Amino acid sequence: MSRFIIAIAIIIPLATVLFVSTNSSKKSNDSSEASEVADLDVQETAEEKAEEVEKHFTVEVTSDNFEQLVRKSEQPVVLDFWASWCQPCMMLSPHMDEIGEEYKDVAFVGKINLDEQPELADLEKVTGIPCVLIYKGGELIDRIEGYEGAKTLDRIRAAINSQLEL
Repeated sequence: MSRFIIAIAIIIPLATVLFVSTNSSKKSNDSSEASEVADLDVQETAEEKAEEVEKHFTVEVTSDNFEQLVRKSEQPVVLDFWASWCQPCMMLSPHMDEIGEEYKDVAFVGKINLDEQPELADLEKVTGIPCVLIYKGGELIDRIEGYEGAKTLDRIRAAINSQLEL
């Protein structure tokens, strides 16, 4: 019986050491594998974002780039003031991307998030959204407020076209 107790006293600590060392090396391998997976995820995310940017023909306008992108632009500029909580804004958004693609060589189409850029909304006297502003030579020439489906899109295209014909 004493040999049995001695054997157990030796085997249990030895088994514990083996178990701990096996798990720690496994965790080390798991963490390096996790790190590799995380690196791949970051790489895929960057690639997905690049593809997403390629799909969108609108640019996020902020107070930092407003002067350069809007006031100093030689092309007509179309700005969509929007917010994520605004359902009509969400309905207009994919159409603004289409307009951006349609006019990509002759006009600049941008979006301004009202929640992130309230100073630009104040500067341009935007009181309701969605609100699309059209500029030419840095000057505001048209304002389209609200979203009425195809009617709104036709008005935006007509405003851009009128500036291209000048």
